[in-house]
Amino acid sequence: TRRSGWECGVTVFVNNILTRLHWRKLGRIFITYGKGK
Repeated sequence: TRRSGWECGVTVFVNNILTRLHWRKLGRIFITYGKGK
């Protein structure tokens, strides 16, 4: 249980980072598109 809980925590942590990076990318693309338009 200790190991599975640790893996679950790491998975959530990684998912949070990926989500933030994903939204930053979308934000940059949206801003670039808005400026170009």
